[in-house]
Amino acid sequence: MTLALLTALVVAQADGGLLADGGVPPPPGWLAWKPALSADDYARKKEGWYVTGLPIFNYDPNTGVGLGARGYLFFDGKRSDELFAYEPYRHRMFVQAFFSTKGLQYHVLDYDAPFFLGTPFRLRAEAGYIRAQTTPYFGRGEATLQPLTFKGRTYAWFNDYERAVSAVQPDGTTYGLYDFVDAEKPYLDVRLERQFFEGRVRLLGGLTFSRGAMRFIQPGTIINAYDDDGRKVEAPLGASRLADDCATGRLVGCGGGWDNQLTLGVSYDTRDFEPDPNSGVFHEASIQVATKAIGSEYDYVRFTGALRGYYSPFPEWADLVLAGRFTMMLQTSGVPLFAMQQIPFLETFTLGLGGNRTLRGYRSMRFVAANMVFTNLEARWTFVRFQALSQQWGLIFAPFFDSGSVFDRVDRIRLGDWKYSAGAGLRISWNQATILMCDVGLSREDWGIYLNFGHIF
Repeated sequence: MTLALLTALVVAQADGGLLADGGVPPPPGWLAWKPALSADDYARKKEGWYVTGLPIFNYDPNTGVGLGARGYLFFDGKRSDELFAYEPYRHRMFVQAFFSTKGLQYHVLDYDAPFFLGTPFRLRAEAGYIRAQTTPYFGRGEATLQPLTFKGRTYAWFNDYERAVSAVQPDGTTYGLYDFVDAEKPYLDVRLERQFFEGRVRLLGGLTFSRGAMRFIQPGTIINAYDDDGRKVEAPLGASRLADDCATGRLVGCGGGWDNQLTLGVSYDTRDFEPDPNSGVFHEASIQVATKAIGSEYDYVRFTGALRGYYSPFPEWADLVLAGRFTMMLQTSGVPLFAMQQIPFLETFTLGLGGNRTLRGYRSMRFVAANMVFTNLEARWTFVRFQALSQQWGLIFAPFFDSGSVFDRVDRIRLGDWKYSAGAGLRISWNQATILMCDVGLSREDWGIYLNFGHIF
């Protein structure tokens, strides 16, 4: 699951131009396209240091109910500063602690300076620790596109497959955790961006140091199972898919290890309001190189490209936004199994195809291979806005359609055997910048309810 859970808490929507009283200086030339804050937003923006925070609540079928908290420390500078009316904040730090009922931990310390020391450079740094004790693992490669099969029988519906593998077998064992692993990743990520063409184009360079691991659950471990009458009992785990796959010798990284990367990226951004765009595009392309030259135990190259567009067809009649995203990720051989599912966007990351950020209605990381392609289409209709508790709120109805597929080699990318899902969400806009999400997705194999923060793109 992706935990880009909260968008920036202090980002104001521009409504075109300088303040009416002319009290705001124009931006520097390298930011010439960006309008100043509206008069109201400019008046509300704080000076100096301040602290905010929010609890984090999340639900996903794979990770269970998640609870945590994120606290922010902001510095906005002085109202007389040249960039005060154009930057969301001067410096921002946050700390996060997050736990779920199914063994997910996600702890983060993050720093962001959009215009570092008043320059066109943006500096970001993040240190974190992720551990997911019940990470789904359905294998690697195009084989994951095949129907769910157990003991020679094919299952069209995931719940039927889940009941079959969780049952006590004739030999007294169960396969209840056959498709799960214990994944762990501490990491440090540092990135520097530079704006060009009046701020629309950004070039990025970064370094990531991480140590990844996927450990299979040992056969013989006593786990929950179900007897012939459907009663919960305990039984030893009979086998592990990851153990079986590693025994073939075809996978890279079964022992874990350092996975350090150099990232180079470029983006083109004309979105009018980053957390909840009404118009504009955001396109990006990046190359990640893992090499022993920077201490990595693996050598490979990953390319990620994404096109996003936002369009309001009749803003004078309805607050409706048509949004679309197309993503392609290509990887060379040598990618460790614990890194193959990572899809590293420049602003965030997600994991494999399936789950709340890619193919809603399929289980998280249901489809993973060296090459992955997917699309997402949404219609976001804000049908009511109101004020309560001194806060601005909006209710958004968002039907969606997701599709995607995975491929072992680039020359095998084709339109056949794509997976599809559809659904709808009810989302709440809180003071414009924070989006609370509740999506329901349905596929031919499964369905899911997803509670999270932020639009998926």
